[in-house]
Amino acid sequence: FFINNNGNLTFESALSSYTPVPFPVTNQPIIAPYWGDVDTSCADCGEVYVGSPSEGVVAVTWNNVGYFSSDSSKTNTFQAVLIDRSDTGAGNFDVEFRYDKLEWTTGNASGGNDGLGGTPAQAGYDAGDGENYFALPGSFSEEVLNLVSSSNTGEDGVWRFAIRQGALPGATPQNPLLPVVV
Repeated sequence: FFINNNGNLTFESALSSYTPVPFPVTNQPIIAPYWGDVDTSCADCGEVYVGSPSEGVVAVTWNNVGYFSSDSSKTNTFQAVLIDRSDTGAGNFDVEFRYDKLEWTTGNASGGNDGLGGTPAQAGYDAGDGENYFALPGSFSEEVLNLVSSSNTGEDGVWRFAIRQGALPGATPQNPLLPVVV
């Protein structure tokens, strides 16, 4: 997969687009914890890290990232975690979005001013097939900042989704959108 600076992971090719477009994005599977106009080019604009904290887990962290153009007056810290769940079937995995701090929604190149307005960030996932996609609440509005205090798991700032047999959450009764607590 490709780790893109602008808050997303893609699977067919890199994505340099900094202004999000509404899902579905055909022919480009994407996992986007916070697709927005991220800028890491200034000294205080943060960085993007990738690591494997344990076997079968990959974490990509956008740490204290600023927004375009080289502005670190407001920063965001968020993460995408991919968890191998081959124990439930070949190719199965979980996706977690973790939000620690969200202070801006939009960079200047996306019509923003002082990190707000314009075309705000989108969070969610898209299978790239034109049918299976989901945008988290608040996407394309200032409400996207509330992802740090909302959840589908009961833990503020943590959103979890199960990808099973190629089907995205919500596609079948066996794979609901919201996690089932046992």
